[in-house]
Amino acid sequence: MGCEPIIIGCSVAFETLPLCLDNRTSPVTITRSRGQLIDPTKSEHDAFDYGDRPSKSQRKRDSTAAQDLGALVAELPRDKIESLGLPEKLQDALIETARISAHEGKRRHLQLIGKLMRNIDLEPIRAALERFSGTSKQEVADMHLAERWRDRFLKETDAVALFANDYAGTDLQQLRTMVRNAQKEQAQNKPPRDFRKIYQFVREAIDVRRAIASGGAASADDLTNDSGAIHQGDGEEQSA
Repeated sequence: MGCEPIIIGCSVAFETLPLCLDNRTSPVTITRSRGQLIDPTKSEHDAFDYGDRPSKSQRKRDSTAAQDLGALVAELPRDKIESLGLPEKLQDALIETARISAHEGKRRHLQLIGKLMRNIDLEPIRAALERFSGTSKQEVADMHLAERWRDRFLKETDAVALFANDYAGTDLQQLRTMVRNAQKEQAQNKPPRDFRKIYQFVREAIDVRRAIASGGAASADDLTNDSGAIHQGDGEEQSA
């Protein structure tokens, strides 16, 4: 092209390559370092594209977290592992863990599981583990809510009516009978049979209301008739 390239500096670490463009009066020198071409017309930030890759320490933490989660999943029964819908290779590896007894062999196998889990979304697995263990945040909240209602039934005379206002379709007669029996159990130091029944009654009411609110049932009757525990008593009034 008749251009005289101008080479600016040279060192062992860099290789300069002349580049002459037809529409430029002066040639441009391209410097290559570690396999990348650097155009001096660009800034240093533009020249090197490091991307958003996580640091080595972050990748190590992610790998350890995946392996630890895999170890927890591997302890589940086979039917629960299969219910997670995991990739076939990972699922087979998790099920195989139960057959490995040697410590070193299991350690290497869990490392393999950790590698297989790196490229999948781990949050659904964590959520499933919480459901299986019954310790999800919602589950814990519902447990505490049922316990608070039970305590109120035994201490506050208007608590049953308040509950019925919040949970439509409550069988007031059944609930009041259980509350009276539970109060007698406490007064006479008897086994807390009705005390436990109240808790189950309230938990079912909470589950029914949540299912209806989330669109899981067409009406309260669809669920209350199935459970047989929460239905309005014949002719029972709705307030105390």
